[in-house]
Amino acid sequence: MNKKILIITFVTAIVIIGWAPWLSNNDAKVIVKTYRNFQEQHSAEKQTENPEINVMWLPFCRWVTTYEGGWTVCFWQTVKK
Repeated sequence: MNKKILIITFVTAIVIIGWAPWLSNNDAKVIVKTYRNFQEQHSAEKQTENPEINVMWLPFCRWVTTYEGGWTVCFWQTVKK
């Protein structure tokens, strides 16, 4: 009985961390915009100041892409205010 509870608790914790509900798509966009390599790529052309940013869910992170590249934003990264 105790093993079942322990296994269920462990699996539940892994699922919650993998889902990472506290990392929203908007937060992932903001985090990527603060990356230095993102700023260097998009500062060269004035027309790409606000490029289209797409966010996809991956286990334990988000995959954020523009037409120039992609970045992984993991669940432990936070928005710097």
